[in-house]
Amino acid sequence: MYPFSTINSCISETVWGSSSKLPICIHWTQTPSLYVKNSTFEKSNLNGSKVDGWTATKRITEEKDLSEVIQVVDNEGYDDSRALKVSDGGIAYQMIDSVYHNFKHDFSVYAKGKGKITIRYYSITENVYMNPQTIEVDSDELKEYRLTDLVAPATTQRIRINIETTTGNSITVDNVSLIQK
Repeated sequence: MYPFSTINSCISETVWGSSSKLPICIHWTQTPSLYVKNSTFEKSNLNGSKVDGWTATKRITEEKDLSEVIQVVDNEGYDDSRALKVSDGGIAYQMIDSVYHNFKHDFSVYAKGKGKITIRYYSITENVYMNPQTIEVDSDELKEYRLTDLVAPATTQRIRINIETTTGNSITVDNVSLIQK
């Protein structure tokens, strides 16, 4: 699912106990920066208003208890794994700090149901968001959605990933990924 790059590096160095230089080669696989905490929901449960890295809340007009509108559900995610389900005016979000002007990202998520997922850039100087990018989800089947080549505007300090629904609807998400390019 994530793009990997393989790095091979060889140098010639004098090895301890040897009088000549020998090649030393290093081979490793590197992943780009992954920002999203608890992106698969595998070991999570709602704890008050938190789902391990995610904040759970609801619209003020929603009368149901928070535990009814935000849930971690079994067997509904990618490959029948656990997933986050947001229903009936619920909102789940995650704030990601240290995102600055011209940082570039790719965002992806598996989702089903009816709702929206919005990426918002927040300013350094104000608590206002800029350049929101929204994915409208309306599908009975879990499928991958992407926003590519996102670029942080000037004065950006953080990103908020927002998952929300309206009354009578629900959205299920899994494998949330925000990768810095």
